[in-house]
Amino acid sequence: MSIISEHTHRLSNNFTEKVVKTQDIYLNSYTKKSAFVGFLKHLQDKEKAKKIGVDYDHFQEVFGTGKRFENFKKNLDDCGSWLEFRHYYKKDVTKLHTGNFCKKDKLCPACAVRRAYKQQQKFLKALEVDKSLINRNWYYIVIPVKHSRDEDIDIVYNRLDKVRKSIIKAINNKKNGKKSGIWGQFDGGMGSIEVTKTHNGWNVHLNLLINAPKGIKFNLKQVKNRKGQISIQNKEITQFLKRVANSQMHNISKLDFGTAEDIKSNLVEVLKYSFKFSSLNTVDLLKVYIAFYRKRLFFTFGNLWGLKLENVELENDDVIDTEFIKVIYKRAFGSYELQSVREVKEEKRDATDAAALIIRCSC
Repeated sequence: MSIISEHTHRLSNNFTEKVVKTQDIYLNSYTKKSAFVGFLKHLQDKEKAKKIGVDYDHFQEVFGTGKRFENFKKNLDDCGSWLEFRHYYKKDVTKLHTGNFCKKDKLCPACAVRRAYKQQQKFLKALEVDKSLINRNWYYIVIPVKHSRDEDIDIVYNRLDKVRKSIIKAINNKKNGKKSGIWGQFDGGMGSIEVTKTHNGWNVHLNLLINAPKGIKFNLKQVKNRKGQISIQNKEITQFLKRVANSQMHNISKLDFGTAEDIKSNLVEVLKYSFKFSSLNTVDLLKVYIAFYRKRLFFTFGNLWGLKLENVELENDDVIDTEFIKVIYKRAFGSYELQSVREVKEEKRDATDAAALIIRCSC
């Protein structure tokens, strides 16, 4: 008899789908990180690091040697080694409540997904509390900067960071009654820096979710580039980018925040992972991680600054009901094994061992 059969009347198809999907994310992440850690061990040799253009002193500063490196490796290896799900059977909702997380979202696709989810939930709560945020015009703006295949990532990043700082400064100037230009028409938002690499070199661009009061109108027009690609641009932003970064590329989309689902879909691009893991080989991932070591790639500003979306905890998802089935899985041999199933009810939480139904794996 299946270890979970006693609860089949409460564990729905939604539960199974959620668990399988989440476990796949953590298993794929584990595979990618294991390959990366093996590569790092290879580069403990100074000459091997030098061959691929990595500064050995900087490499040691980031990853350490000896015990520090072993702790770093263990932290990555142990991520997702156990996962606790909670199935709220009255609402047929399943959530990954907690687990073992490495919290290195610049290297870990799974922690990047988890972080984005937690930020999304925190922002949605803020919208519920402050209805005025919904009643604003919201825009999604993508700003890349010029780059060439011969430029190091630091050079491209510094060019974009100058743009980011100038935008935030302009919005702060508006608050202080100073001249602020086009960006002074906005009140705040959130942003992320995303990094990819193509045959044309490092592509570092800014994703902005930004808001303005109702009634503010921006002159937008379609622009076609030499490749025939069409973007929606604003003349004043074009002028700003030419002045600050000798660039003019950007694209603006006006967003619909009509429903919770609309909001979630519009948050995806800003809150997703900073590094496009699928497009980076191991050497490039190493170089970009070193380049962005201790740099914040997500930020809030203006009227969203106080939300502190940068500082989300990955553990302990919100409890949405007092009764649930708690299910724990442990990673083993390239898959997950069920470890325990427990029914939890509010009035029995203080006497868990005596009163809760516990079924444990015999393996």
